[in-house]
Order: sequence, then C-alpha cells, then structure tokens
Amino acid sequence: MTKLYKEGVGAILRELRIGADDPNFDKYNSRLNRLYTQKESYLYPIQIIRGKSYDEVTDIFIRVNSSGTRLRGSDLALAQITSTWPGSMRLLESFVDDCIRGGFYLDENFLVRCLVCVATQQAKLENIGRVPMATLRRNWELTKNGVQRTVNFLKNCAFVDSTALLPSPILLAPLVYYSSSRDVSDATAAENGFLYWFYNAAIWGRYSASMETRLTQDLSAMRDKQPWVTLTNNIWQGANQSVVHYSS
Repeated sequence: MTKLYKEGVGAILRELRIGADDPNFDKYNSRLNRLYTQKESYLYPIQIIRGKSYDEVTDIFIRVNSSGTRLRGSDLALAQITSTWPGSMRLLESFVDDCIRGGFYLDENFLVRCLVCVATQQAKLENIGRVPMATLRRNWELTKNGVQRTVNFLKNCAFVDSTALLPSPILLAPLVYYSSSRDVSDATAAENGFLYWFYNAAIWGRYSASMETRLTQDLSAMRDKQPWVTLTNNIWQGANQSVVHYSS
C-alpha cells in the first residue's frame, strides 16, 4: 500500500512484471487504479480537544478507543506511559531501531509489554498509567538490559538470529523479565533449562491463547529457585499434558 500511494500504479505493475500483453493486465490495472484514487476522497475523522490537560486528553483517547474498532491493550498502555513520562516515545523508537539493526524487530508494543512485566511483576496493562515516572524510568533501563541479554541468549545459545524465526515475539517476555536482573547464561543449569522451556513454549504455542493470564502465571514462576522447571511444567498443564513433567 505504501508503494502504491507513493509511487503509483505503474510501480506495482512493473514490480510484478505485468505488462499490457498480460491477460490479467486490465483487471489488475483497474483494481489498483480504483484503490489508488480512493486516497483523494478518504475521510479522516478528527477531534480537536482544547483546554484539557495531557492526562485528561489521554483518558479521552483511551475511552474513545475502547469502543468501536478497538486498539490493542498495548496501544492504550503506550498512550498512558507517554502521558506520564514525556519523551518516552523517542526512547522506545530509538531502541526499536537498535533491535532492528541486530536482526530483531521488537516494536514499541512489545517493549511496553515487557516494561509492564518488569515494573509490575505481572502482565496486565490496565494500571500502568498509575506507575510514577521515576519508576518507569528505572524499570525501562532494566527492561533494555533484559532485551539485550535475551537477544544475546537467542543468538548464542538457541541459534535464533531473527524474530522471523519466532512464532511470536511475546514468547521472549519471560526471558526479558528474568534477564532484566540477571543473565540467563550465568549458570549452565539455567541456560539449559530456559532453552528447553523456550523450544517447548514455541512448539506448544504457549501464548497463543489466554496470553495475559499465562504470562502472569509464568512471571510468578520466576520467584522459584529453578523457574525454568515451573515454566516448563506450566506448558504441560496448559496443553493438558499433565503426565509429562520436567525436572533439572
């Protein structure tokens, strides 16, 4: 869509190598032109709010976007964080760029989810707007450390060098949470245990359903002496495979 609106119909047809002699040329050309011309008449609803504080505007934004076509919870949490902590969006965007240069596309919504996990020790996003700016700042540094250590762990131990190899980036959230305060690879037992959990969580689609509930459950497991054991057994329980248990 970006290429179409920036460069026009011809650029799309050339990229697809569809010339006038192609039997589908007229059909594709007509469809693309119809789509291209819609940009001239598309109506963008705009609401201008005056005389309100930033916090009030953020609250209005969340209320409006909680009905109709809903935004993701992480979008609303991002709005709350940026209203509490001015300049945070630039920090998030800069770190996203750093991750991309390293082969991992971890967007602002994922980083917000990880920040919530680190700052509140659970995965639900609703109350992040009540967290003070100083707490967000402190936990953002811990979250960045967690992401960097997790990426190193994936590249060096799990043979995963890109998010393209992941079923979903959310799979990394428990590792980021753990790595925010310690290194996964500090001990052989931890490294092997988390590797075993990571591969099984990917295979079984650990967060493909009831994501926040399961993620909160797994964050609680980090209090255990060997959290990778509890994490792995959580997978079996979630997959109704209670006869299989893992122990170090």
